Amino acid sequence: MPEITLRPVRPEDDLFVLDVFTASHGEYDFLPLPPDQKKQLIELQYRLQTADYKMRFPDSRHEVILVDEEAAGRVWWALLEEEIRIIDMGLLATARNSGVGTVLMKRFQQEARKCDKPLRSSVLRFNQGSLRWHERLNFRVEREDELMLYMEWRAD
Repeated sequence: MPEITLRPVRPEDDLFVLDVFTASHGEYDFLPLPPDQKKQLIELQYRLQTADYKMRFPDSRHEVILVDEEAAGRVWWALLEEEIRIIDMGLLATARNSGVGTVLMKRFQQEARKCDKPLRSSVLRFNQGSLRWHERLNFRVEREDELMLYMEWRAD
C-alpha cells in the first residue's frame, strides 16, 4: 500500500483543489452549456462552497491528500464538540478505487473511536457509488432530505 499523508491546503494548491472539486462533481458533465460557461459555473460553485465551509466550520481543516507524496485529492474535515465531520472528500480519478479513500476514512474512524464521538459525512442522494462505499465502511443513514443522505458511523 502506498504512503497516504495529509498536509494543509496552501494558496498555490487552488488550481489543484479546483480540479479535484470538478472531478468529484460529475453532475456538471451533463450541463448543456458551452465549455467556457461550464468552466465559469464550476469555478463559481467551488468558490461558493469554499466560502460556505469556511463560514460554517471556522476551525476546520482543509487538507491535500498525498499518495507517495503526490497530490491525489483533498479532504475538508472538522473536529467538533459533538462529532468528527467529514465536510468534503474528493479524489482525482487516478486515485479512485485504489483503497486510498478507505484507508483515510478508517483513520478518521479510529480517531472518532479514540475521541468517543460519531463520525459523520454526507452523500448526494444520486451518488450511489459513494453511498455503497460509506455503507461498506459501516456508515448508516442518520437522516435525509431531497438532495442529501446524512451518514453516521459509531464505534461498537
